[in-house]
Amino acid sequence: MLEGFAEEIQECYRRVADCARGVDLARDPMEKAGFRDMQGRWLLLAHSYEFLARLSRLTDDADHRGQ
Repeated sequence: MLEGFAEEIQECYRRVADCARGVDLARDPMEKAGFRDMQGRWLLLAHSYEFLARLSRLTDDADHRGQ
């Protein structure tokens, strides 16, 4: 269920925001690129947790209907 992943999802989005601030503050193009890359990775992880939460909810619903 979503509740099982809520903290992980929130933490990922906090990290995405941190990386966005890093992009804004960085002066070096390579550093900016590094922050953008990391931001994308945190966002991908957040989306993965969201997918797992939806999948968990679907399987829980299917289990309840089958009983």
